[in-house]
Amino acid sequence: MAKKVFLLIICIFCLLTIIFPTTKAQVENLEPVSKPFIPLQARLKTAAPANMLISGTLYFRLKNESTLDELLREQQNPTSENYQKWLTPTQFGEKFGVSKDVYQMVISWLESSNIKVTQSWSNRLRLDFQASVSTLQKAFQTQIQLFELDNQIYYANSQTNYLPSNLALEIMDVKLNSFLFTEPSLKRQPQDILPTVIDRGRFAIGPQDLHVAYNFKPLFANGIEGQGQKIGIIARSDFDMSDVNTYRDLFKLPAVNIVKIPAGGEIIDRGGIETLEVLLDTQLSGAAAPKADIQVVIADRDSEIDQSLTYFLNVLPDTKILSISFGACEKFLFPQFVAIFNNLYKQAAAQGQTVFVSSGDRGANDCGDGQSLQVNGLASSPFIVGVGGTSLMVESDANGNVTAYQDEQVWQGSGGGISVMFPRPDFQTLAGITQTGRTVPDVSLLADFSRPGFFVVESGVTRVIGGTSASAPVWAGILALTNQFSKTDGFGNANHRIYQLGKQQETSASPRSLFFNDITVGNNSGGGLDGYQARPGYDLATGWGTPNVDRFARSLASVPDKVDGLFLTFPNGGEVLPQNQAINIRWILSQDLAAKTTNQDLMLSTDEGKTFQTIASNLAANLRSFDFTPTKITATALFRIVVRTNSSSQIIDTSDANINIGTNLRIDFARYSILDNRLEVIGEGLSTKVKLLINGVSINRAAKLTEDLLFFKGKEKKFKLKKGENTLVIEINGIRSATYKFFVS
Repeated sequence: MAKKVFLLIICIFCLLTIIFPTTKAQVENLEPVSKPFIPLQARLKTAAPANMLISGTLYFRLKNESTLDELLREQQNPTSENYQKWLTPTQFGEKFGVSKDVYQMVISWLESSNIKVTQSWSNRLRLDFQASVSTLQKAFQTQIQLFELDNQIYYANSQTNYLPSNLALEIMDVKLNSFLFTEPSLKRQPQDILPTVIDRGRFAIGPQDLHVAYNFKPLFANGIEGQGQKIGIIARSDFDMSDVNTYRDLFKLPAVNIVKIPAGGEIIDRGGIETLEVLLDTQLSGAAAPKADIQVVIADRDSEIDQSLTYFLNVLPDTKILSISFGACEKFLFPQFVAIFNNLYKQAAAQGQTVFVSSGDRGANDCGDGQSLQVNGLASSPFIVGVGGTSLMVESDANGNVTAYQDEQVWQGSGGGISVMFPRPDFQTLAGITQTGRTVPDVSLLADFSRPGFFVVESGVTRVIGGTSASAPVWAGILALTNQFSKTDGFGNANHRIYQLGKQQETSASPRSLFFNDITVGNNSGGGLDGYQARPGYDLATGWGTPNVDRFARSLASVPDKVDGLFLTFPNGGEVLPQNQAINIRWILSQDLAAKTTNQDLMLSTDEGKTFQTIASNLAANLRSFDFTPTKITATALFRIVVRTNSSSQIIDTSDANINIGTNLRIDFARYSILDNRLEVIGEGLSTKVKLLINGVSINRAAKLTEDLLFFKGKEKKFKLKKGENTLVIEINGIRSATYKFFVS
């Protein structure tokens, strides 16, 4: 009897084991890695079929992040030996990805679990795999179910994913779902419209109109049209290449190499706004850089756009300009999702690749919920250039062809505001931006689909579209022209230079379209929330504004980065300071330098920095402004802050541009064009009767003055120019400007 009872107990135990199987967590040391990531609107349908074949991704943690951040600063510092020494994908993986041993260990674990590894990557930040639902449920100790959203069926894990503890420490996230969490930043005009013909009292912008409105044509006249440059489009849908060819034929653009590349498995046409998005990006980037090659990398059926971005970074690192026209509200994104993109953006910057991201089309209320001010989580990283939107006013002829730029204002849909996930980066601190979080956008361009919108060909029909989806790829084309002009191998995170140009323009008295068309009218309020108002200089609706393309492209490579941690915000070049009138001198310190400061001195030189007089000494460590009255001084001057720390004194010259007291002789900007053999000087009080001093050597040469531009023709050697930093002083009737520094690349 006892034997029968024992056997009965054993049978019951076996039955319970079948009904309630022993989990892997009970027999192995497992750790939770990632929770379910399912949209609130998704409706549960049923359990996923056990034999259903699905894809997944493992994301690894970035290693040595502080070392990477320091390298990224050095790559933008002209005085560093790492300046513009870009990494290869393999080098990035060796330095900042997981070790080869760990990467291989994870591959071996997947394969031992009967999971097929479909793609490994040089950066060692990601592994893509494929297996049946039952296999993945067993390996990751989770449940995978089917959900319905917007009449589409998706799969997703509905429970936490687990991994062996020795692997879990290296993994940031496990993706076992096919949901799409980003959306195109695109707006469209409902009616069709014929090109170059006024329709219902309005017209739209074609490539030639774009070139006139934003001043492309001087570059084109010098043969700068994007030759030899590659623009990368991050995409999620297939498209009909005949639409792109029709667009280029319609607007008389040259035939170029345009290719579409699968990022993983199959390419599918998602239709609707997804297909229009990639058509828009491909057509408008080519409109801005007509002779650049365009590569479109398309994520596969079950992947997000990070797959396309990963492909560009690891397989096509020579494509130095990338455009992303997707977004997702920062508040609704998991931190891991934001970190995945931020890690990739850092890799791009380290490899010399510049990424433009549309800032969104809901104004300051990116979530669209009317509850709080939020930004696009894909555009808030400090390592990309966020692109906002404007409404454009132009002059045109009777056929609707643009003849001149008139004005711009904020497009209310222009995404902009303050990130809640990223702190203010150094390039914003040094430009005088005071918000504690990273602010977006950085720059802008036409995005209003009705004032006037862009032409795009879709399904053989010319339509009018807009949104920051349009402004981002146009900016990508503009940087292609810039790269070609400057003969550079990429700028990496171009914001370091963009903010220097913006600050130069803001502190000069030159026309407000020196490098950017400064947008000062309008706001990005929406959804019942007050947004941000445009104002002179940088603002949270349009950034620095829209480009004066010729001057931007010719100037970006010549701008050195401010790397010393201190920036004089006023006066900082361009101002004429009256005698016998108090002025408020203002400066800022980087967080690192401010933490070390014990006290400060303020000094002034009126003899080109040979000698300095102390204006104020032993100022408090936290002081950032001082009132000064320049009595009986008529000169150009240099202000200097002496910052004392616990161990030493740091003397930092904050006056790379000239400051004028009682005289209007001023240099706002200088650069040397190797292509044109021409030195250009922009400023005030200029005359053809100038004496030029370059690197301390007097150069007497015929000069021509046109509007606010003074230029000198001649070869580099005749100007005594050297690679890197050069100094420039102009003298008229015995009065000299302050020393201006400019770079020759």
